[in-house]
Amino acid sequence: MHELTLSLPCGSSSRAKVVLGSLAPELGESVPKSKVSGRVEGETLIIIIESPELAALRAAANSYLRWCDLALRTVGAVEAGGRDEKED
Repeated sequence: MHELTLSLPCGSSSRAKVVLGSLAPELGESVPKSKVSGRVEGETLIIIIESPELAALRAAANSYLRWCDLALRTVGAVEAGGRDEKED
């Protein structure tokens, strides 16, 4: 069994909770050949991925990292009042 722990700093505990909430529909579900769980520790989102196959672990990690990136960008845009943070 392979296991990967992702520790993603989110800048605040509220941001980490929002990102975790956005992942909630996927967490606990069996993505192909992988088991994924998540929790918030302070300002950090912790995602644990377990899989018997390394390729499936990598695929799940890529998916969750993309979803986290999207959620963090969305939270950032909302906090910025809808402006793209790169425009500032």
